[in-house]
Amino acid sequence: MSVSAILTLLFPFVHAYSKFHTTCTTPSSRTNYVSSPDTRGTLDILWSCLFTIIACTWTIQHLNVPEQPGIDPRELRGFQKLRWNLRGVRRSLKWMLVTTIAPEYILGKALADLYAAYRSKNMMWIYSQLDGVDWGLTHGFFTNMGGFVLDQSPNETPDGKRPKDLPIVELAPNSITVPLLRQNKSAIILERILPTMATRRKVVANKREARKPVTDFLSIALPYYNVPYHLFADEIFDLRQSGALPKLPKITSAEINDKSKGDTFVKLITSFQVLWFILQVIIRAIRQLSISQLEIAVTAFGICAIITYFLLLPKPKSVDVPITVKEFKDHIPIHQREFKTLRQRVVQKYIRSLFVLGDGLAGEVEIMGSHIPNDALNAGRELAVLHVGVSLGGIIFGAIHIAAWNLSFPTAIEQTLWRTASVMSTVMLPMMYLPLLVNEYVIRGRIPIVLIKIWDIFFGSLYVLARAFLLVEIFRTLFYLPEDAYVTTWASNFPHVS
Repeated sequence: MSVSAILTLLFPFVHAYSKFHTTCTTPSSRTNYVSSPDTRGTLDILWSCLFTIIACTWTIQHLNVPEQPGIDPRELRGFQKLRWNLRGVRRSLKWMLVTTIAPEYILGKALADLYAAYRSKNMMWIYSQLDGVDWGLTHGFFTNMGGFVLDQSPNETPDGKRPKDLPIVELAPNSITVPLLRQNKSAIILERILPTMATRRKVVANKREARKPVTDFLSIALPYYNVPYHLFADEIFDLRQSGALPKLPKITSAEINDKSKGDTFVKLITSFQVLWFILQVIIRAIRQLSISQLEIAVTAFGICAIITYFLLLPKPKSVDVPITVKEFKDHIPIHQREFKTLRQRVVQKYIRSLFVLGDGLAGEVEIMGSHIPNDALNAGRELAVLHVGVSLGGIIFGAIHIAAWNLSFPTAIEQTLWRTASVMSTVMLPMMYLPLLVNEYVIRGRIPIVLIKIWDIFFGSLYVLARAFLLVEIFRTLFYLPEDAYVTTWASNFPHVS
């Protein structure tokens, strides 16, 4: 096909594209003050929206303590230090993307983290009084992000080198032994000598089974355990209760916050940007000036971000190195009765389990003591709080999109689809989680979990489709705005980035 024929076919679409060049006059003579133009361009709208989203997604992150490189990260040099830093940047970029796509999940996770920290504060109160130590919300947040660890001193020969032979740890008087091996990623692999008891991970199908104590410890293969061994708040409580820890960690909230890398100045700039953005949208609505769908979406994003900020105020930010609460010689005695709680860890990986069919929520006994994933929750009521928080976040995020009900759209079909998608994104998450919560806490598991999973997948898929349409439409409609959408308000005179 010739080029002319192609251009002929594309002419209607090319002709539909139009461009307007803004020209402002300059003062005819020297003057002391020149006001800003009373118009804005398409890129002004786009850049202010994108900067607000980027600023929120970067500063809102309060990620867990990362997997340790085998030595103190502060001792890394050269290429190893570069790799460590790049891994941190990659992790932050990944969660920026998650926050951009699903701010309602981040809000729900923040609410669940706050609940877990508050429960930890109440649970530890008696021991904090007995031990004369401080234990508040900051301690609860810091613990559940993997901030407190157990460690073991490396085995060394008199010349300071590690021996080649693997040390043997006695697990029971039956002379059953376990060899120890330190891997590159600082994991201790515990393997049974018996060939029929090969090391494996145990998958726990539901929370009820996960709460059962391991009565016959030698009947299952012992999973791996990690060094350093990251602890949940519940595990610290159990270790203190059993006497394995003589006292709670003696560290103040100020000392924990000193490890935090949260920049107050950056947070203030981001907060002012979000507040300015919401203010200018409100002013445009009062003056009955057109608002772009992208601005409505960013307003919803900003409100969810502000709520998340307040929920995570006591939580440390960007802590890379954990604090050792106790160091053992040669190995961590997880085989002892006092350390039974360390052999029963169940981690709910929320994002990974959303679309997994099975007998319950996908909970796994992970490598014991490994770093705590950012989407992980300890088994318990935190998961129910997460579901409630995600539902509330979905209602807030979707309801603000409904505010664009009567805005201008390129076609009537798109306006109808927007109205449908905004209502769906508001109600689908509560509909998705309500049967799960009712089954868990009201009728006590009478509905088969497989049916609930199918229900979740159905409504979750509808929610994803609705959100995907809104995401595409907010950028498409940016190029079909009415004339008064380019008129500025007095809010443009406030300091902001656009």
